[in-house]
Amino acid sequence: MQKKKKNYYKNKKFTKQHFNQKNNKYPYSLKKKNYYKNKNSIYYLLGEKKPAKPLMTSYLHRNKKIKTGIFLKKPIFKDILYPFYLNLKLINEYLKKK
Repeated sequence: MQKKKKNYYKNKKFTKQHFNQKNNKYPYSLKKKNYYKNKNSIYYLLGEKKPAKPLMTSYLHRNKKIKTGIFLKKPIFKDILYPFYLNLKLINEYLKKK
């Protein structure tokens, strides 16, 4: 009887295209769009890490109202809401205090 030989070289073709299909979850165009979004975001400009979840101010969280840009204390960066459609005044206040 013949021994079954495993063909080790059968699936050894490792092309760049195959690697990209495996590891790139997003197409190139999406990555490019996200890059421009990142460059224009306030987090990118300030050098802060973008929060994983949308942030709420402690005041808003207490009262359970959904409004943007209300601060009772001095604005801390983590208190600023995300997504970021706030007044420029609030951003300027934060930058001055930093």
